[in-house]
Amino acid sequence: MNFQHLKEHLQEQGYGPLIAENGPKLLSICDFRIEQIDDHWRVCDTERGEVVETYLTTRDEKEACAFWYERIAGRMLHFATFKSAGEADSVEHALVSAGINVWRNDIPNFNGPNDARYRVFTAGRDLRGARLIMKERDG
Repeated sequence: MNFQHLKEHLQEQGYGPLIAENGPKLLSICDFRIEQIDDHWRVCDTERGEVVETYLTTRDEKEACAFWYERIAGRMLHFATFKSAGEADSVEHALVSAGINVWRNDIPNFNGPNDARYRVFTAGRDLRGARLIMKERDG
């Protein structure tokens, strides 16, 4: 797939809310970036906008897009955050019951004591399926 197809595919698969940077030749999710620089494509990790590690540099747009997508599809990405542990537990149970791998990363003191956030993560490739399950569950 080329870069434009990659962007369209991400929208179809439910990655849209996770896209941090989205330009004509630049795209990132969770600081994992693909970008065109002159006649080369680079796949890299960034921190505060600075490249910290480059994984691939190539002139082949399709190769860069496939490389970037395979890695983002395998990463655990934020799916939802809840203020209620019970709600997060219910969502986690629904996803696990459907065969979707879930990772929990709760924040016990989000804005101070007694202000917890319950976060559910899933692999990028499972985002669309997880969203469909939630839509069915919530009616």
